Amino acid sequence: MRNQLAIAKFFDVCITVNDENTDITARTNARIFLILIFFLIILLAVGAVLSVTVLFPIKNISSKGSKVYSEAEIVENCDISIGDNLIALSKDKSLNKLKANLPFVENIEFDRSFPDSLTIKITDAKEHTCYQINKKYYSVSKNGWVLK
Repeated sequence: MRNQLAIAKFFDVCITVNDENTDITARTNARIFLILIFFLIILLAVGAVLSVTVLFPIKNISSKGSKVYSEAEIVENCDISIGDNLIALSKDKSLNKLKANLPFVENIEFDRSFPDSLTIKITDAKEHTCYQINKKYYSVSKNGWVLK
């Protein structure tokens, strides 16, 4: 009986020691996991800031699809210049400026080609109706733009 008590105490001590080691290991693993998550968040934030500021500058701007306007006219009127960031590009601002300055344009699409190219796809407006005002004829596009 005495041996059984000694063995029971021995196993009780071993079980207690193992429970403490398990708690320490679990806490250490949790700390390592939190540190890894923290560094992952920092890495993602740095990557996002770099991609919007330093990375992806525009080196080539081209246009295609227009038979009315030359590529130089389209690029000049789009309000986008070489060196602007491809990700932080304000498409709405450029779209509004192009539509205001180039009335023969029906549709405009911006095609980003990473890491450094931008292609502006233009669909020319087609004559939809014709109006006579003061013995002059004006053709109008489907969207209501006066073409000629």
